[in-house]
Amino acid sequence: MTPSASFAPAATSAASPSGIDKTPVEYLIDNEILLKNGQDIIGAADEGFEIVIRTNPGYSDTYMVRIGTTGSFQFDKTGGNHIRHVTFQPVGHNNRTTVETIVFAKCYNRELIIENNLFNIPIYGAALILDCKESLDASVNVRRRPGPGLRFAKNTIIGKAIRTWCCVFLPKAGIIVNLHTIVNQSQRIAVIENSFQGEMADAGDFTLGFGSSMDIFRNKVDINNNIGKTRAEEASGRDVPKEGFSLIGHTSGSEEPPLFNLAGNRIRSKNIAIGVEKRIKLALACNHLQAANPWRQPQRQYSLEAVDPLPLAGECERTVGSTSAMVTPTSPTLCQIVNTWTSITGSMINPLSGLDNLDGQLFFDESVCPSVTTPFVAPDGTSSEAGEASTVSTASSTTAVMTGLGVITTLAILLAR
Repeated sequence: MTPSASFAPAATSAASPSGIDKTPVEYLIDNEILLKNGQDIIGAADEGFEIVIRTNPGYSDTYMVRIGTTGSFQFDKTGGNHIRHVTFQPVGHNNRTTVETIVFAKCYNRELIIENNLFNIPIYGAALILDCKESLDASVNVRRRPGPGLRFAKNTIIGKAIRTWCCVFLPKAGIIVNLHTIVNQSQRIAVIENSFQGEMADAGDFTLGFGSSMDIFRNKVDINNNIGKTRAEEASGRDVPKEGFSLIGHTSGSEEPPLFNLAGNRIRSKNIAIGVEKRIKLALACNHLQAANPWRQPQRQYSLEAVDPLPLAGECERTVGSTSAMVTPTSPTLCQIVNTWTSITGSMINPLSGLDNLDGQLFFDESVCPSVTTPFVAPDGTSSEAGEASTVSTASSTTAVMTGLGVITTLAILLAR
């Protein structure tokens, strides 16, 4: 595959996600980029350029970047893939595109590191979909056959609805991880310090197999998901609840539920903050939920098992964007891991409202530490409007350079490998 390239230094500068003016340099592609074992896509982090990968007019592929295969983990290929410091723009100037998802990952046996990128997500899909349907017990050979690894960190994901004469269509999600057939996998999947902004149905949809776990730390979610529907909803005629994060487990009563570690996230959703489906375990520490409703748990027969959140106290010490070192407290306290809830409607709804089968304690009890009002800070740095939100409700604790041309040349050589 040899994609075509176009270089045209812009006369004006563009503001990067960090707020620093950079010269945009566009790299136009005619076909999807297949990242093979050990290949990377690296932009110009400190050279004053913003590398933009855009689809050419007439682009007909479903994805912009593809990783992995269907039907094989390729256990002998362990060279990781890195995608860093790139702006992805799948939508052309006329708002038409065939792209469903920017990065689509199937089955592989290596690390996928996606950091410090800007994703303008398409209307049909997400910034990233990791969807492996092959079965794997990762505990059988952790060193040689661990299965897919993902670190999705410090990215900015921006969604924008498309308004037609009849409807408003929302992008499906910021990121989707579906690993329900991979079991007993730990410390391989992490979503850390990302910013989800704009209009999209969900910020993240995460499905894990039994005995597996993933980390979701210090993300900022500020999305409007109450203005329309996804293309899939329109096609099926069925409305789907829209959430900040959706956590999905399995239905087996004899296997260990997957564990989701959530710490330090600030989730602002115009609809539901967190959705829970099937059986899962959840460690919830120092998160702030701000939405119309805090929870959705539609299947009462499956329990949400709350596990001890104190081990996550160290993940609460650093806020998103902080450069200070993170130190794990030697003796963490409940005050360090307590969660907060704010209703955007001004109601006094309970912070556990929507949970129908909770096993254990989720800590929202303000009595465990001094009362402190912490306004929600949106990704653009603005705080929530005064009077919009009620104070935190209390739940019982017992229920609770290279030049621009040089950069393009390097990318062209890399992608032609």
